[in-house]
Amino acid sequence: MNTLIIGDTHLPFTHRDYLPWCREVAHEYKVKRTCHVGDIVDNHAISFHDHDPEGMSAGEELIAARKEVARWVKAFPDMHCAVGNHDELGRRQAYGNGIPATYLKSFADVLGLPSTWRFRFNWQFDNAWQMTHGTGSSGHDAAFKVAVNHRVSTAQGHIHTAAGVKHHASNKDIIWGLQVGCGIDRKAYAFNYGRDFITKPILGCGLVLEGGKLPIFLPMPM
Repeated sequence: MNTLIIGDTHLPFTHRDYLPWCREVAHEYKVKRTCHVGDIVDNHAISFHDHDPEGMSAGEELIAARKEVARWVKAFPDMHCAVGNHDELGRRQAYGNGIPATYLKSFADVLGLPSTWRFRFNWQFDNAWQMTHGTGSSGHDAAFKVAVNHRVSTAQGHIHTAAGVKHHASNKDIIWGLQVGCGIDRKAYAFNYGRDFITKPILGCGLVLEGGKLPIFLPMPM
């Protein structure tokens, strides 16, 4: 089953060409399964880090994100989603302020997502590979290191400046790590923290073909 893996979108701060390009990739590769690697939204206004005082309020950002995510649902009505660290910010802020989980809506309800958009921290596919967001990992070969540690081929996102595939062979098997890139608009104020960084985000997506045997990173033409 050919699988498309969409990178971190950080709605509503997504590159304007990312959605139409992902649609084109899905059509070209006759994709039957679509995944989102997590960090669907950015939640900049409720971040634990400094946020732009001239940016949108938390409510305004959520409204904008819901509007954008509706376009993604229309394009990809069925989605396997990994839970990203930015997706968790609402729950974490509530927890830190002593609000019980029973008072909270689910993340899917907050965004107005259908039941066909399903969420897990880790997905297993084709008895051959897994997808996770990558929270807590670091380095340009993070997916590869996770794959070697778990001894299972792994696709992940989280690190915007990393993309590509790396393999590892043992006496018993060959596994791979796939960093899928991202789809963010690096000029948006939510990413001002990286304005002066030498390395920049790599826009693109992942594909896993031939039942998990062929991982591919596709860079988005700019």
